[in-house]
Amino acid sequence: MKNGIIRYNLIDAIRGLTIISMILFHACWDLVYFGMISPDFMKALPAVIWQKSICCTFIFISGFVFCLGKRHVKHALVTLGCGILITLVTCIFMPDARDIFGVLWLLGISTFIGMLIKPCLEKSKVFCVIVFVLCFVLFILFQDLVRGYIGVGGTPLIYLPSFLYRNYGTALLGFPFRGFYSSDYFPVLPWSLLYVCGLCSYLIFFETDSGESGFGTKKEGTVKLLTKDIPFLSFIGRHSLLIYMLHQPLIFGLVYLLYSISH
Repeated sequence: MKNGIIRYNLIDAIRGLTIISMILFHACWDLVYFGMISPDFMKALPAVIWQKSICCTFIFISGFVFCLGKRHVKHALVTLGCGILITLVTCIFMPDARDIFGVLWLLGISTFIGMLIKPCLEKSKVFCVIVFVLCFVLFILFQDLVRGYIGVGGTPLIYLPSFLYRNYGTALLGFPFRGFYSSDYFPVLPWSLLYVCGLCSYLIFFETDSGESGFGTKKEGTVKLLTKDIPFLSFIGRHSLLIYMLHQPLIFGLVYLLYSISH
C-alpha cells in the first residue's frame, strides 16, 4: 500500500539515525570499559543527554510502529528471545558488564502490553489523549523508581516501601533489589509508559475514528514531508533488530583489538 510505504520511510529513517547514534555511544562505552578514555566522559551531562535521546526516541518510535505491524506475538517473542540471549551471553562471558533486563526485554514485554490496551484505546480519541497525557506524566515521575522514590528531576516526592525492592521479578518491573546491576537496564516502569505514548500518538494523529489509516486525509505538505526517504537510514531502520544484535560484539572486538595493539 503506497501510504503505508510513505509512513514506513519516515519512521525507518528516524530509527536508522537513532541506531547510528546508539552504535557511536556504545563505541564510547567500550572505550571506557577498556580504559582508553576516562570514565568521567560517560558520567558527564552531555553523555547522559545523548544516551537519553537515543533510548527515548527508539522506545517511542517502537510504540508508534506497533500500530503498523500485524504479527505482534511473533515480534514480541523474537524480540524477547533476543533479549534473553544477550543476558545469557553477557552473564557467562562478561559478568562485570552483564546485560539484564535490557531494552529488548522491554520492547518484547511492551509489545504484549500494546496488544492488551490497543483495542480499548481505539474506541475513543479523547480516551487515547487522556492515556497519552497520563503515561507521559507518570513516565517523568517514575524516573527515579530505581532509587526508591517517585519524584521530579531528582527531587523525591514520595518514598516507596522497601518491600517492593526484593528480587529479579521486582527488578524487571522497575524496583531493583540492593546489589542488582545491569549495564543496560530498561525496566517495565517507567519505560513501557513511553512505549504507550508512542502507540497513542499514532492512534491520535494517524488513524481515523473508523480505525482506518487517516494518512490520506492529511494536508499535502505533511504528505510531501513523509515521502522524503533517505535510503541508507531507512535500510538501517528496517533492520534495526539485526544490527542491534550484531553491532556490540563487532564494536567490542574492534576496540579490544585496538587495546591489544596499543598495549
